[in-house]
Amino acid sequence: MRTEIIDQNRVQSYYDCIPEPLIMSINKGRLKAVGGLFTDEKKGAVVWQEMNERDAILRSLYVLPEARRLGLGSLLLKPLKGKQLTFSYEATEERASLEPFFDNNNIFYERHDYPVGRITISKAVEALKKKGVDQAHPIGSYYDELLKNEKTEVLHWLENLCKESQTDYTSLNPASIFYLEQGKVKGALLFSKAEKGNLGVDYVFCAHGEEGRLAGMMNKAMTLLSRQFRVGTEVTMMMTTERGKRLYRTLFGEPADTIPVISGTLDGDQVWDDDF
Repeated sequence: MRTEIIDQNRVQSYYDCIPEPLIMSINKGRLKAVGGLFTDEKKGAVVWQEMNERDAILRSLYVLPEARRLGLGSLLLKPLKGKQLTFSYEATEERASLEPFFDNNNIFYERHDYPVGRITISKAVEALKKKGVDQAHPIGSYYDELLKNEKTEVLHWLENLCKESQTDYTSLNPASIFYLEQGKVKGALLFSKAEKGNLGVDYVFCAHGEEGRLAGMMNKAMTLLSRQFRVGTEVTMMMTTERGKRLYRTLFGEPADTIPVISGTLDGDQVWDDDF
């Protein structure tokens, strides 16, 4: 077994081991990644975001089923030795395999079930029409519509958001909407490309007293998405905040599903003995 640094030239060859939304961030140098090989075949990968010399966010750790319990996962984590790691991920059936690894190594984590809304672009547009939102003046600007000084402010705001939330929000779909007032970000809807060509609402933000603008921002976002994608493309919105829940329920009704999210921290100085 051995590891190798995953750069722009190698990232596509690890497509089975790295979530699709992270690949763009790796290509742009925003995330670091190391791949694991077993008998010279690519069998796993770890992806992380450097916050500073000591702290990092573990964005993904995955080993293909046929290569598990052989120590490859532990080998992949060695480049992160000495760092304080924070992790948070959606515990789909595939990713749930990390929990035994955490349990066997006494790594603390928590599991929360968050409501998730799934709606196609066509149904979202139809729902906005029924609510009369489509008749309202579209609010906010796409990133490409912003003035130069506004783009600078948005990028600065996104960088601070990444630090505070320990999540990478810098890989945006062009439909992401920003509302600025007096040069400051007062509202935002961040969209990103999700798995299988679908879309995700990654973040909903509005300053105090600006909640009423979110519906108009969603209307403008869906207008562009309906031009960019097939009308049957699904948009997923996981609701981790009360504001996000209110927005979805007001516009689209009750969410039908939940997604379990695993989050916690681990000390990179501890020894990983389990053959993950």
